[in-house]
Amino acid sequence: MAKLKQFLRPAEEEIAAYCAEIISKKLPSIKRILDVGVGNGSFSLSWLSKLPKEKTIKKYTGIDISSLLLERAKSQERLFLQRCETVELRHADAASFNTQQTFDLVVSFNAWYGLPVEKVERYQKLLDPRGSLVILLNSEQSVTLDPTRTFVEKVLSAEELITYLQ
Repeated sequence: MAKLKQFLRPAEEEIAAYCAEIISKKLPSIKRILDVGVGNGSFSLSWLSKLPKEKTIKKYTGIDISSLLLERAKSQERLFLQRCETVELRHADAASFNTQQTFDLVVSFNAWYGLPVEKVERYQKLLDPRGSLVILLNSEQSVTLDPTRTFVEKVLSAEELITYLQ
């Protein structure tokens, strides 16, 4: 994990721990994860590493529009495999990504910028009935949302998204 830390700013470790805590509380079982905007994989690896060890992740799918960032994520695939049985890292545009798979958890950490708010619905449809969608927008103020269930923490930096989801 030493290499991982070189890509993260100090506050990101705390944010990753917070995300892992919320996800652990909301989802007793996580079998399939979709990570929208996986980037270079560093933040994802950080929050995944903070999940309780008894959480067995069968399949982790990460998508990103940047080929360069995706190659960096792929170079860390062995680290993903320490927490996930199967890892699929795909080049895809979040605005048009389509799959027949469903997921227990769909996450987008610091990657939702520029996507129309309406695209949230398409990711909600990829959730299993008891699944959760978690979006983190890291700016001057952060927002963590689970619009499919009861956890919604409102902040001023994402008014449009929150208004749409209510």
